[in-house]
Amino acid sequence: MKQKEKLQELLKDQNLKTAQAYQFRLTFQDIFTIKNRHQGATLLKAWLENARTRRPAGFGSRTIATSK
Repeated sequence: MKQKEKLQELLKDQNLKTAQAYQFRLTFQDIFTIKNRHQGATLLKAWLENARTRRPAGFGSRTIATSK
């Protein structure tokens, strides 16, 4: 594989990870717009569990992992 092709493949993967991390962040923000406190708490717990198992790079994974 040529270097240029390899670079393009790496950039494609990086963009996907960036998009996933951004979507993860938007989901977190949406939780705080929910007016029903019980529903918001339930969704926040689910989001935190997902964050603990998923740990997107560069997205507060150290803080999330240690905040049990």
